[in-house]
Amino acid sequence: MCKNASESFHSWILELCALPICQMLEGIRIKLMVMVSERSREAGQWCSVLCPEMEKTLSEMLTVGQHWNASRSSTSVFEVHAEVSVMVDLVNHFCSCHDWQIKGFPCAHALVAVQKNSGCMYDYIDDYFKLSYYRSSYATLISPIPDTKDMMHEGSEDVILPPLIKKGRPRTKTIKSVGKVPRAITCSRCGAVARHNKKTCTAKF
Repeated sequence: MCKNASESFHSWILELCALPICQMLEGIRIKLMVMVSERSREAGQWCSVLCPEMEKTLSEMLTVGQHWNASRSSTSVFEVHAEVSVMVDLVNHFCSCHDWQIKGFPCAHALVAVQKNSGCMYDYIDDYFKLSYYRSSYATLISPIPDTKDMMHEGSEDVILPPLIKKGRPRTKTIKSVGKVPRAITCSRCGAVARHNKKTCTAKF
């Protein structure tokens, strides 16, 4: 749909793009290793249920709906009276403003309904926003790779040989798909289905 992610990654490794391929890949590996280590160490110091940025978002949503009221329709369905009235279904994680379904994070209407239901707000937030998932994302660290150029190889099994290649002219003709019917060639001069074209056509009119 868009290439924002690739452009962001490209700007992150911009200084490495001019290097030869092996040096570029090695530089990317080191950058990833450092980033994963820093984020893992940073997340170890957090003590909230959500990541700090999402805790801030949750606080902002609570502030938005602090003066709204909610009326119970059934056990889990509420009508929240905001600028316009909306329906909130806590069991199905549904709000008629559709913000909850799109983001996976409760909107201000949903949080008002949760408070009316005397429930825990964190139970209605997807696990992707929680600190435990963030920590698990950076739990597997990238191991350093020592330089092996000065290491001695005692046996041939330690040496990676180049792949075997076949000599000869490479294939230039594409392999036709099974069941594919060839397109009929039609002469633009006589209109006949034949193996000639306008220049080599010998038909007489």
